[in-house]
Amino acid sequence: MRSGRMTVIKICRSLFHTSGVLGQSKNLKIKSAKEVVKLMNSSDKPNIRENKDDRDKPTWQKQVLALKRKFKGEKWNPSKKVSREEMESMRLLKNQFPQITARELSARYKVSPEAIRRVLKSKWQPSERESIRLHERWKRRGVRIKEMYEQSSEQSPLFQNLPLPKRISISSARSSPDFVLRNIKPRDATKKLPKTDKAAAPRNKGKLFLLKDSLRQNK
Repeated sequence: MRSGRMTVIKICRSLFHTSGVLGQSKNLKIKSAKEVVKLMNSSDKPNIRENKDDRDKPTWQKQVLALKRKFKGEKWNPSKKVSREEMESMRLLKNQFPQITARELSARYKVSPEAIRRVLKSKWQPSERESIRLHERWKRRGVRIKEMYEQSSEQSPLFQNLPLPKRISISSARSSPDFVLRNIKPRDATKKLPKTDKAAAPRNKGKLFLLKDSLRQNK
């Protein structure tokens, strides 16, 4: 037992001499293998302290630090999921315009050129049963969205109780720069305004007619 312990100490001493670690601890006298293990584990203390500091931090701060370590300081840029319709449109564009490149398609669809190449390389086509199932799913989704819209409109009617706009009549004398408010009439939304026939209206441009018109407006 003692001979085995001595061999372990000799091996550790040789490792320390070759690695240069013993130069930092020349005055230390190694007596047992436990001290050697303690000395070797002393270099891992900074990592242990960092782990203890992370434990004391709140959860949100741990998540932020984990994301920084994962992305190495870069911004989080998640990959965009391409729909089936977009995949079909990519293939259609490539068939109609063979000279178009993957980089141009990636700029159009906001995905990487590698994703464009994978989509164009794939030959998968949905079966008839799969197409029917997708059509039914989109149909159910449309019905569900319509129901949600009807419920939201019933709960918060924005345009149901709005007052009807009013018609304001303003007149002024031809020689006066001031405007006079005559009356305010509520406008009926169901009643249409009569159309005036400009051709049938008499065009009286005499001074007497203009005077009567201005007096009638000032009343």
